[in-house]
Amino acid sequence: MTVELMKCKIHRATVTDANLNYEGSITIDRALMDAAGLFPFEKVSILDVTNGARFDTYVIEGSRDSGVICLNGAAARKFQPGDVVIIMAYASMTPEEAREILAKADGVTLVDDPLAGGYPMPLDATAKYDVLVGRIRQDISRDDKKGLDIFVSGDQLLRGAALNAVEIAEHLIKRGLV
Repeated sequence: MTVELMKCKIHRATVTDANLNYEGSITIDRALMDAAGLFPFEKVSILDVTNGARFDTYVIEGSRDSGVICLNGAAARKFQPGDVVIIMAYASMTPEEAREILAKADGVTLVDDPLAGGYPMPLDATAKYDVLVGRIRQDISRDDKKGLDIFVSGDQLLRGAALNAVEIAEHLIKRGLV
């Protein structure tokens, strides 16, 4: 059984243009696509923080470092320049695949050994920079079986939003994206 999980997200981007006279899609700066892990023609969901609109479409590659976020076609009626949007892409995977990805992720420690009682616990996360993740299971409460239950513990006093923002910026600089 596979479940659909968010693969990547561009959070709070500002729409730079809306082109009603083009076939539906969203044009995104190639540097942003690379940073987020988006592919040309990949299906994305767009959520407009400004007006509450939601729309599914596909990605068209924009010029690198242009900063372009342009809604094309019918979406241009729902999203306007200056709107703040969230752009999300999804991937289907099994709980095992999700476990493998999380085990390799920076800033994540996988703690998932139910036979030995190994679960992420808040006390174990205290004074640790990594977030502890485990007990990755299919969510049986959903009729469509497309969800995962995941335990997550982290020291929010040690690793607040400001530190996370700095680390993201350092990562982007290291990759030459800013």
